[in-house]
Amino acid sequence: FFFDLVCGLCTMAMQPQMLRSRIDLLFAKIKRLVLRNGGENGIRLLSHALRVADDDDDLTITREELVEVLSQRGIELTQEEITMLVKHFDVNADGKLGVVEFLTALRGQIPPQRRAWVNKVWQSLPKTRGCVAVHDLHRTYNASVHPDVHAGRVAPEELEQSLADCFNADTNPSGLISREDFEAWCAGVSAADDSDEHFVLVMNNCWHLSPPKRTTNSFGTMASTYGLDAQVKLPLETSAAAKMQTINTMKSKDQLSFVIKRLFDHLLHRRLGIRGLGQAYRSLDGTGRGFLRADDFAQVTKMYDLPLSDQEIELLVQIFDADGDGSVNFDEFLLHIRGELLPRRKKIIERAFNKFDLNDDGIVDAFDLRTRFQVVQNPVVVKGKRTAEEIVSDFREAFADGSVTYEEFEEYWATISALVANDKHFEIMMQNAFA
Repeated sequence: FFFDLVCGLCTMAMQPQMLRSRIDLLFAKIKRLVLRNGGENGIRLLSHALRVADDDDDLTITREELVEVLSQRGIELTQEEITMLVKHFDVNADGKLGVVEFLTALRGQIPPQRRAWVNKVWQSLPKTRGCVAVHDLHRTYNASVHPDVHAGRVAPEELEQSLADCFNADTNPSGLISREDFEAWCAGVSAADDSDEHFVLVMNNCWHLSPPKRTTNSFGTMASTYGLDAQVKLPLETSAAAKMQTINTMKSKDQLSFVIKRLFDHLLHRRLGIRGLGQAYRSLDGTGRGFLRADDFAQVTKMYDLPLSDQEIELLVQIFDADGDGSVNFDEFLLHIRGELLPRRKKIIERAFNKFDLNDDGIVDAFDLRTRFQVVQNPVVVKGKRTAEEIVSDFREAFADGSVTYEEFEEYWATISALVANDKHFEIMMQNAFA
């Protein structure tokens, strides 16, 4: 009896802690979805939607209204999670969720150091009856000096549009922005920014404040000013010129990663994808060495309608013309997009090819490949990245007729490999493709 009593008391003591843990996990999930779908404006946009849903202005909403608002913002929760939210924020015990309490918990507290900079920005803005006019806010904001713009991660127009989406005639019909409204936006900016120093730079640079005081003149501080990795260490005796050269190299690599990610996502939805881009480059490669003159590379890249600016194409030419001789290594460029083929996957592809290479001469018949090919348990199809019909059509076009070398076979499957994260899934897909 005593043992059961102790266990019961322990369970009762643990229940609030377990509930607290579940609420924390749920809030982490909601915040992640809010930031993913709405960026730094996500929390404020959700706040606006909840207040619109509050028809009777009593700062509470029903369960059904909550589900509808969250769904509109791309936040899908289970019935159990909705019940947990409503129960936790049912401040009036009427089965409704308290909007203010929910938003306060979601935003969290802005850390003191960051709040000080938010206060500085607010105090520097021109006021009308204690509020800031929407047009004054947009006129003051300078996106061109945002650290992410310096780093090439985003265009200033995108940041300006993001701010315009948050503060406009629809969201602020009076044309005025209250301090509470501005701090709600800053809370979203803060929640989306893991770095205190980066947050300070955003506040300082974009709102024309005096430069922040620095306790160190380290290379990390210098790098973070450009939105780069502040953890990089250089010897203390490194000259300013050498530091700037390292900064420029880091900026190029950082910009390249951003461009490559965008190209991969774009080509993922193109029927011939990376392979088609490679065919376009090879059509002008008379030597077959995988190089093109810089102007030819730029011309093909533009003709293939890739989402690249002229400056980004120039960056690619600069990076992949390693010798500076005016020729671009497009094979290396394609490898950056596709990613390195891992040894295990290379062996899987070799085994599939060897089923058809009966003469062991590295050449197989395209007709045999097309006849045997099938789409079964294909993870690319299961995850909705391509339809089975698209994959079959693409395969038949890739191996339309004649002979197929191992290199051509590997190139095709290397592109597919980039779409499959799990090695085991890739192996099963290859086994089923020619079963």
